Amino acid sequence: MKFKAKVDWRVHILLAATTVMLALVAAGAVWSAWLGEDVAGAVITIVLIVPLGVVPMLLIIPSWLNTYYVLDDDCLIVKSGLFRPRRIPYDKIRKAAPFRSWWISSPDLISPVFSFDMIELAYANPNFIHSIIIAPRDRDEFLRQLELRRQGPGGGAGCGLGRKLTGGAAL
Repeated sequence: MKFKAKVDWRVHILLAATTVMLALVAAGAVWSAWLGEDVAGAVITIVLIVPLGVVPMLLIIPSWLNTYYVLDDDCLIVKSGLFRPRRIPYDKIRKAAPFRSWWISSPDLISPVFSFDMIELAYANPNFIHSIIIAPRDRDEFLRQLELRRQGPGGGAGCGLGRKLTGGAAL
């Protein structure tokens, strides 16, 4: 089952405004250089300022437009933009806790999230526990389906103990 990522209207406005501003700065620099008014300033703008804004936007825009989560038979797949999909087996998930925050992410939990209504997933690897923040459009249905898959034929016996995930309790 595929869940598209939720994108809050504030994030749409912020990313659209940033994209438009970068385009205007680049167009202004090119226009200035073409007219021959301030060639040095235009070159500095094109060579330094525009790449510092454009390169991050080239990574952010695909994630903004193409982030989704797939509840497969045996694992959760997190796909965001140009980045490689992350596969998390259901039996490795230790916590699935919904929360709301004014901060999209934190320094220790950098994730492809464009909403303030999020879910923190903690999952174990052989040596330590990882965390990822996700934000499906229908958070409650996502949590319900995640629990069903952990307890069902694909996720119960083969992917862990089938313990309840809702309510934010650690497993």
